[in-house]
Amino acid sequence: IIKSIYNKIFKQYYFDNMTSFLRRDHYEQKIQKFSNMDVIICDIDHFKSINDTYGHDVGDIVIEQVAKKIRNCIRKKDIAIRWGGEEFVIIFSGLNGEAIKNKAEQIRKAVCHEPINQINVTLSCGCANQHDGEKIIDTLERADKALYLSKSSGRNQVTYHSEMKIE
Repeated sequence: IIKSIYNKIFKQYYFDNMTSFLRRDHYEQKIQKFSNMDVIICDIDHFKSINDTYGHDVGDIVIEQVAKKIRNCIRKKDIAIRWGGEEFVIIFSGLNGEAIKNKAEQIRKAVCHEPINQINVTLSCGCANQHDGEKIIDTLERADKALYLSKSSGRNQVTYHSEMKIE
């Protein structure tokens, strides 16, 4: 019974209870064994409007279902993180080049393929490959810039940081 209690506390401490994804404040120790990481940051488009129109209970269902669709698109060794409200980060190891963009596109299409709770849900994504010697926080920052471009360019799309026009 003590082991059962320990496991429950461990899970609540490290994992988001709505999505079963790793909580943001615990990802760094999980990725220590990874090298050459690739990052996708996903954000549910117009999520505030979903909450305002349909209520927070429906918003929670949308988050749960989007997380399920993301989980179905990734490998067991990939790390899915609930980054914030309606934002998710997925960290991969072993993808190279544009494979990360293709994976982000697969996730985006899986989410918008069919309505969730009769609501058409779309996803914007930004992705980046880790440069040699780069800290993961810097890779995340580049993926976040790519996400911002996806959002500001009309949403429901993927932006790969390496293809961005840097001014």
